[in-house]
Order: sequence, then structure tokens, then C-alpha cells
Amino acid sequence: MFTSILTGLAATGLLALPSIDSEAVHRATDQVPVSNVDPSWSTEALLFVDQTGDVLECTTQNSEGSERAFRQLCRQFSMMNVDMARDREGRPIHGIIGIRVTRFPSEDRDIGLVTEYPDMLLRLPNRQIVGMAHALVEVETDGRITHCQIRRAPEVADQASQQAVCDYLLTVPIAPMIGADGNAVRYVRSVKVSVNG
Repeated sequence: MFTSILTGLAATGLLALPSIDSEAVHRATDQVPVSNVDPSWSTEALLFVDQTGDVLECTTQNSEGSERAFRQLCRQFSMMNVDMARDREGRPIHGIIGIRVTRFPSEDRDIGLVTEYPDMLLRLPNRQIVGMAHALVEVETDGRITHCQIRRAPEVADQASQQAVCDYLLTVPIAPMIGADGNAVRYVRSVKVSVNG
């Protein structure tokens, strides 16, 4: 049995990450054989998804457990069709989604946790604001962030502080995403911003 938290924003006018049906993630995870030597494992999988919902690439990071299991998990994820990301106009766009998967086999069943997580951490030095904010950003082919939307910011709750986080992100160049044809593409990704007072 698995519990999951995989959310996406579907409304037009709001950025949306690629999203995956949590049951499909569970089925993919179930296809990874449990090793007697290393039955428990966890990893963060980054899925690079094109504008049609095809997974172009899967990589893992911050992993504990069997490399073989991670390769098999990425193979399963790469065969999945994903709901595409959306730009601020509601149009399909490339996107990156991070999924943390943890598997704890027990005597009678596998128990796992699947959560979406921001795949990039940036630090904003600021004397007036302290806390953590999760933002969705739209990135151009040259790595410029052109749109920012605060997704969760319980510690940075007021509008002015959230605007300060987005203003900062609009000055930060990040790596472009490369599409299937080898060229840079526009894309949406999640960013975690640590604001230090």
C-alpha cells in the first residue's frame, strides 16, 4: 500500500508542473523487484517531460539503496505518459518534476511514500524575511526565469514577501532544459527558496 502527494495546477493562467497519476507511480514502483540484500530504498527521481507528456529522461539523486532498483524505477517511469506541464497561458510546455519515492517492505506488504518535491534549492539573503517558499517558475531557452508563482510559503505568507521571493528568482539564471531534438526548450520547474533573515 502506498500513500501519495502528487499535485498539479490545472487552471488556465497558472503554471503547472507535469503531473503523474499516483496509481501509475505505485504500479511502476511495484515493478521494481525487492532485493533480499537491500529491501528498503529511497530516491528522488527527476523526470524531464516534453510538451506531449512523454518522459525524455529520468535521473535519480539523493538515493539510498540499490542502484539497480533506481535504474529499473527510471525505466518504468520512462515508459509512462505524464500530464504535460502548462505555461502561464495554459499551453503545453516542457517541464521537470521531482518525485521522492521511499519503499519499506514489511513482512506482509510493501509500504511506500511518494511525494512531489522541488528539485532545486536557492538561497535568498534578506534581513526582513525568514522562511521557506516553494515556487513554480517558467524558464526560457536561455535560462532566464520569466514568470514566477508562489506555490507554498507558510513561513513567507504576506504578499510583499512572496513578491520579494519572485523578484529575486527573476534575476537568477538557471540551466536550460534540452529537448529531444538537442535544442534548448522553454519549461516549467519547481524551486525551493530558503530566505535567510
